[in-house]
Amino acid sequence: MSQNMQQWMRATFYKTNKVPGTARKLLEQQLLVLAFEPGPAWLLEGDNQEGHVPCPDDAQVPDRLFLHIGHCNYSTWHFVGMRMNVSEEHEEFRDMDSGCNVLQVAVTPPELAPEGYDHGVVSDLEFMAKMDLTRSWKVKGHMISLSEKHWQHLDASSQVVPLLDVQLSDLEGQDVFWVWRGSVYEADQRSRQAAKKTKQRGRGEKRKAAGPADKKKAKKPKPAEPAGSADVADEGTAQHAAESLDIETIGELLDPYGERAHGSEDEQPDAQEPNDPSAELDERPMEVHPAGGIGSWSDDEEACPNTPERVPSEASMDDFMDHLLQQGSEAVEADEDVRPKPHDAGASPAGELAAEAADAPNPARGSGDDAATERPDRAPFRKSEFQLTCGKLRYYAHTNTLIAICDNPAHDDCRKERSLLAHPRSKGRGTLGGQGRPLGALVHWLRSQFEYDTHQKHMKCKGSKAERLQARECYIIFFRKDKFEKAHVKRFKTLVEDILDWLAANHSPRSMTSLMLEECSPLFAEEWQQTCKQRRGAQAASLQAPQRWQVQSSKIRQELGVGQSTQLWTSHPDLKLAGVPENARVKEVLDLAVYGYLGSDLACQLLAGRQAADAEALKSMCSELFTDISQNPYRKTFTRKNGHAPCMTTATSFYCHSRDRMVLPVEMLYFQGHDLRMKIPSQMPRSSLQSLAGQGICLPVLATLVFCLQNTDSLPV
Repeated sequence: MSQNMQQWMRATFYKTNKVPGTARKLLEQQLLVLAFEPGPAWLLEGDNQEGHVPCPDDAQVPDRLFLHIGHCNYSTWHFVGMRMNVSEEHEEFRDMDSGCNVLQVAVTPPELAPEGYDHGVVSDLEFMAKMDLTRSWKVKGHMISLSEKHWQHLDASSQVVPLLDVQLSDLEGQDVFWVWRGSVYEADQRSRQAAKKTKQRGRGEKRKAAGPADKKKAKKPKPAEPAGSADVADEGTAQHAAESLDIETIGELLDPYGERAHGSEDEQPDAQEPNDPSAELDERPMEVHPAGGIGSWSDDEEACPNTPERVPSEASMDDFMDHLLQQGSEAVEADEDVRPKPHDAGASPAGELAAEAADAPNPARGSGDDAATERPDRAPFRKSEFQLTCGKLRYYAHTNTLIAICDNPAHDDCRKERSLLAHPRSKGRGTLGGQGRPLGALVHWLRSQFEYDTHQKHMKCKGSKAERLQARECYIIFFRKDKFEKAHVKRFKTLVEDILDWLAANHSPRSMTSLMLEECSPLFAEEWQQTCKQRRGAQAASLQAPQRWQVQSSKIRQELGVGQSTQLWTSHPDLKLAGVPENARVKEVLDLAVYGYLGSDLACQLLAGRQAADAEALKSMCSELFTDISQNPYRKTFTRKNGHAPCMTTATSFYCHSRDRMVLPVEMLYFQGHDLRMKIPSQMPRSSLQSLAGQGICLPVLATLVFCLQNTDSLPV
């Protein structure tokens, strides 16, 4: 049944020259719902006659089964979906305006589902394994209605979904496909197909298994010819792999899963021999083939081989664009090229044989110093594709380029390319503000595709600055109106407040200084030595500070009322500033942090009576002050008087004023709750450890959000 389903999907959900058909668009937009309707099993007499075969459970006719296709693999045509049933509370009605029937389906809640019901997301094999194969099954397509008047206005959970009939086939009147005609009929058809193939091969002779042919004794390579003949290619070596296989073996290698071209004589699935007892229908639980997993449809679309609906000419435009983006490279290795390599797992015998032929000695190449050196393999060509509601965005890492691809079918191959690099003659972002930041312009260009009727007019579209900035805005919506109600939002707020109150009542915050290592411990000496060794190169490269921070520093000093050249902390003779880079910007950040932490009044008093302020007194006043020296002064990334410390990032470098030294990366992990039992690999750079600490700071926040959202979600799945 799975093979019949794949055969139908391959012929229905096709693409022609990269242009998807109507059925393919519904499948890609996740608007397709398949209805499986049972019927009586077919008789063996005739090809198109329906007959009733008595069954023990004849009175229990199964209902129609609905499956919402959510994810499809376009190379193996396996898919996953959500099981749905006809809503008992909402009946089918007819839309008088459009003249179509609107079917109401819903997801059965877990508490109301019968025993053995496939609840939630299931694969196609899991779904078909529980179908009654003694009956016939036909499949019909429905699409989710996008009309607001078809939806239930009083149902905010969107559990009831309206469906409309849709014509998936290109032929009129053929909107139903018999995916299964009964176990007896299917077994008989497969036996006939097997007998027909056996007769074509000749008197029951079994064909050879798919695999490499018998190895012939390799001839010794001829010695290299003198000058002049060394440039002639040996065609016999290149054709050795193809000549050593017979015709049927090559056919098996090219089609290992029996998926022949559409319309050919061998399109039906391969059957067993007539006398083979395994020819009877195997009703054991189905298993997914290792090569037929369920993956991303976009990745498999790129990786699938050229089928009749995806001829090689379809990829010509993408290959051409990739070739233009790889100027200076020797060869183009497009993502569509998925030929098996000898070292890949599951490589076919044809790939291994081709590799042996490629590695075979070539007499024309010669030997010694006269032989041409082989060029090393080029780095793999990488690109990332993002599917938007208005089109696609492709990012090419090696050229740092974005390409927007328009989805308007009226525009023939409409795309626009922009670089993420600033203009070489631009000294700053203010000179040419659009250079290097094309995301807003490209997204606005995609959104306006349906405002222009031709490709040429759309290419000339240029939005205003306000429209480009608006297109760059990104919103994260936790509470969608179609999924949550106002009561859920209130409950979420109450949960967050209760968690914060419980933490405040049961956990008193610890001082960050108490979590640091003592300078006399051996662990501190080891970590300090490794950290300082790795920071020397970074300090030498950062001696020349930018000029922007000086303007920021001048404004902050004017606001605080302190002199422009005063240095209360960094100029003190008794402070060592251990581990701090010799950088004027860093020292200015430390001084401004002390002024902001102590306040302008106390800072001015200390500056006026400089002799009375010794180093220990300053350390005592700044006992809980931590400053992030990786940021510019205007960010003010230092601890406040209430004890709130700045959030760590992957570039955070803390300086502890009470210890007069930089905070170790391992101590930043201690701030997050790790203890001395944590094991750190010896070969791990301390910069990676520092970045890890910056990434881990978001985990408690995300965990709180996920926990609260889980407790406010009203959907059963």
